[in-house]
Amino acid sequence: YWQERMTYTLTDTSKLNGAELFTYRYSEIYDGYFVSLSMDGKKLFADMPRAKVNIVLDIDTPYLEHSIVGLDYNAFDGLEIDTLTIRGGVQTFYLLENSLNDTQLKTLKRSRGITLDGLEKAINTEYSEVVI
Repeated sequence: YWQERMTYTLTDTSKLNGAELFTYRYSEIYDGYFVSLSMDGKKLFADMPRAKVNIVLDIDTPYLEHSIVGLDYNAFDGLEIDTLTIRGGVQTFYLLENSLNDTQLKTLKRSRGITLDGLEKAINTEYSEVVI
């Protein structure tokens, strides 16, 4: 027996037919952007139950005028994520409430200089954390 399974790696610059897969909300208080999956992204992966998703975020991305400071409220709620990688320099990365709920996240990778804030209210599953 066999099963097909597509693996998608999403980055801060990923697009789908020209449409952004992520939305960015600027916060003056944090002086940076909170990221979440766009409505187009949610629709796309809702129709692909066998998709395996890896997300790679570069918090110092040159793509945006300010850095990414965290995951927005309900950012990836319900999207099955295998690995979330957060790369960048020394910074606190905020995980707002329910940002990773019901994702079945298996591995959270982060650069050594990144401190995670808000994990207790952000995720409702067990995962492995790896410092890179």
